[in-house]
Amino acid sequence: MKYLNFFTLANKPVAAVTSSLLVLLFISQFSLAVDTAKPATLAKPGTPAKPANAPAAPAEAKPAVAKPIAPTPEAMAALAKASAELVKEFTTELKKPEPKLRDKCDYFGATPPAELTQEALIATLEKPQNSDPKIDAYVRWQLLSCYPKPFSPEYIPKAIAAYRKFPEPLDHPGLDRGKLDKAILKMGIGKKDLAEPLTSQVKEAAEKIKTANKWCILLRNDFFLRLPVTPETITAGLDDITMRITHGDIEDAGGLLDHIVKTVQTWEKTATNAQCFSLIQPFTNLKAKSLEPKYQPYVLCEFNAQATQLFWRGLQVNEKTFIDVLDLLKAAAKRPPPKKP
Repeated sequence: MKYLNFFTLANKPVAAVTSSLLVLLFISQFSLAVDTAKPATLAKPGTPAKPANAPAAPAEAKPAVAKPIAPTPEAMAALAKASAELVKEFTTELKKPEPKLRDKCDYFGATPPAELTQEALIATLEKPQNSDPKIDAYVRWQLLSCYPKPFSPEYIPKAIAAYRKFPEPLDHPGLDRGKLDKAILKMGIGKKDLAEPLTSQVKEAAEKIKTANKWCILLRNDFFLRLPVTPETITAGLDDITMRITHGDIEDAGGLLDHIVKTVQTWEKTATNAQCFSLIQPFTNLKAKSLEPKYQPYVLCEFNAQATQLFWRGLQVNEKTFIDVLDLLKAAAKRPPPKKP
């Protein structure tokens, strides 16, 4: 897997198990859900109150930021027209035996019209473009091509607000741990030869969900790349990773985490102590969430020869990733102030 260093198999065996009919029924029901189910809405991640004995954050003066301006009616109308054309593009292609949808964010080409400004784009992205989450994500993703540059600092709050309203991925089938545990119990927990077919069935269902989630993930990834690097935007990215983890999308969560960790490793060299300190709690919260077993989807059925029974392994983000970045931020937050010339 592409981001293998950022997620790993949970090594605690969990007994599982059901009749082959039940497992096949589970898979068929889940396949249907790819087209009909809508992702659950996740409450906006909040930052818990700081413990009484927590160290105080270093004081920091915030620089003045220009005020955002309102988008022009012409720009909003142009994006509305583009949105309608993209909806038609998506629905028309899906009717074909071999649909060919865009695999790059390039609707507006290499030189987008100058009147399509960042304020118009952000205002458009704040609202759904279609009732179908897959079409909505595809359209919003393509609209990003009208402004391929990073957003200006004054638009960060509105951009983050739009980011939080994007469609969320569907759940990984392996999150239904209880059903999969009952499945192997009913089918025969001592039957070693069931391990491979059970793993294959879950993998097949997971691939269908991954395909359905494609546009949602592309939208979120490409939008994050347009955010300037600040503590606020990094925290928004960590909230996105948290949301992906709660849906069992560990691989895509690991991909974004990889990018953010590399960004932080460069950014902290010029960041203030207070800025580095402000990211310690968000990374700590994310680490705690990723270690909760209920968010570690079953992906592999194995046979324990010593216990002579089948069990499931779950997928989780590699804990060492958090340890390394937290050590870096804690050290940066304690750096002595630069010497005055």
